[in-house]
Parts: sequence; C-alpha cells; structure tokens
Amino acid sequence: MLLALATLALGALFGAINGALVAGLRLPSIVVTLATLVTWRESLRWITEGETVRNLPETFLWLGMGRPAGQAFIVISSLVLLALVLFMNLVAIIIRYQFRKRKKW
Repeated sequence: MLLALATLALGALFGAINGALVAGLRLPSIVVTLATLVTWRESLRWITEGETVRNLPETFLWLGMGRPAGQAFIVISSLVLLALVLFMNLVAIIIRYQFRKRKKW
C-alpha cells in the first residue's frame, strides 16, 4: 500500500514538473511528455544495466498473459472508462447549453 502511494506521489510530482515546463517555458506539451518518457525510460535502463524484469510471481502475470480473466478485466475496465468519459462530455454539453439559454442583462 505504501509503495502504491509513493508511486502515485511520484507520478504527481512528474506531472507537476511537466506542467511547470509547459506553462512556464511555453513548451509544447507533447514534446515535454515524450522527453520525460524517454529520459526516465533510458535512466531506468542505465540503472538496471539493460536487465529486464524476470521471475515475477504468477499472481502478477495474469493481466497480460492471454488469460481470460485478464482479458475480461482489460475490456471491462476500458468500457467503464469510455462510459465515464462519454457521461462527462454529456454533462459538459448540457451545462454549456444551459448557460447559452440564459438571458444576458
């Protein structure tokens, strides 16, 4: 649990750094995002001396190894995320329409 929280905090920190670079230096966000990706990927590759992750526990591998439960989880979570995004867009459209209907003073 502590490791998950540390991972989220580190991700938030990197996001804040990216946001500062985009807002402060007016760099294109895609360039900053890709530069961050490449920097950290290559840094980790250098730290591990190119060694890949091996000997993971079986319970860790169920998601991406073609197992039906892992595939179902990916499909269901993607559909839930899609439904959430569509719902948020619908709410935004309704709110925008309500503001346009108001009479201006």
